[in-house]
Amino acid sequence: MGTGLSCTIFPMTQPSAHSDRSSNFLFLDIDGVLNACGALLDDVRKHQAWPDHDLVAGERWGETVSPQMVTELNQILNDHDVRLVWLATWESAVPAFGHKIGIDNALDAPWLSTEDAHGEWGKLVSVRAFFSQHSKLGDKVAWLDDDLASEHDFALWAARQGVLAIPPAARHGITPAHLHLLSEHYTR
Repeated sequence: MGTGLSCTIFPMTQPSAHSDRSSNFLFLDIDGVLNACGALLDDVRKHQAWPDHDLVAGERWGETVSPQMVTELNQILNDHDVRLVWLATWESAVPAFGHKIGIDNALDAPWLSTEDAHGEWGKLVSVRAFFSQHSKLGDKVAWLDDDLASEHDFALWAARQGVLAIPPAARHGITPAHLHLLSEHYTR
């Protein structure tokens, strides 16, 4: 599984070495995933999967998040002992945002660099490197990122690795159907 790539991990706490049992991982973006960009616009609001989208208040935040979605995502993370790995251009601000909206253990989850590397999509470079260093046969990996729909190199790699790839529509973010797929993936 090794790629020969190095991975820059910017942790709040460094991921620990795995035991012999398999692990569950979730690589999670913010904008277009947790933050449903434009969800409060009138033409979008009437088609939202979550009825409770609201603005996140704070000095940096102007994002739109569904508290119900966060609750259901936390349920999956906890029920399936999922290790969260942040993968967003927000980089060091990611854990604080996750904490602000109520993602369990958001401050403890590492965040990966999203810088493009030698013409390759930076998120894919970081995920491949993390995957080769921290996962093993039997691990279940999922990646939620609105950019996945347009990253064709990713699709082939994900299919070969058994990674569940979910590209939410940026205006809607994570939907109940996405969370159902995620839960089913970790249950198998």
